[in-house]
Amino acid sequence: MKGFLAFAWVLALGCASQSPPPEPSAEKPNVEVRKPTPPVRPSVRRQHPLASLEKKTIAIDKKQIDVYIADSETKTTEGLMFISEDELADDEGMIFIFDKPAPLSFWMRNTLIPLDIAYLDETGKILNIRTMQPLDEETKHPSAGPAKYAVEMKAGWFERNGIQPGDRFDLSALR
Repeated sequence: MKGFLAFAWVLALGCASQSPPPEPSAEKPNVEVRKPTPPVRPSVRRQHPLASLEKKTIAIDKKQIDVYIADSETKTTEGLMFISEDELADDEGMIFIFDKPAPLSFWMRNTLIPLDIAYLDETGKILNIRTMQPLDEETKHPSAGPAKYAVEMKAGWFERNGIQPGDRFDLSALR
């Protein structure tokens, strides 16, 4: 009889492990549901948020643009890093102001949008214009000669507005 009871007990255990899983409860589990947080804008990583920078209006060929002023080493180093497409209006850009004319070269570290850069001599004349691709740290974009200023705009802006090397910016608002 002992053997029969042991067999019945093993058989019962074996059947229990093969029985279907219990039906899910109709009650909702007591779990806190978190609302998704909006993504953090990359520009929060900036040392100098655009809103904290001085902004001036400059002109070229009867076209006015608003430019953020980068006139210190930390501002020129940061440039338009981490700025998204929607944070920069079509007629907005950045002007880099250097102490004296010198050969300049820019690259696109941590820059998320394609940009055009125009290098200007001390009178505001455009020396050359280069198009720069986002996050391209390999390509250096040099000036065609000693430049005192550089203006960055969204890629295609200079072409769309018929602006080319030899044209001159009116920089009187910067003085």
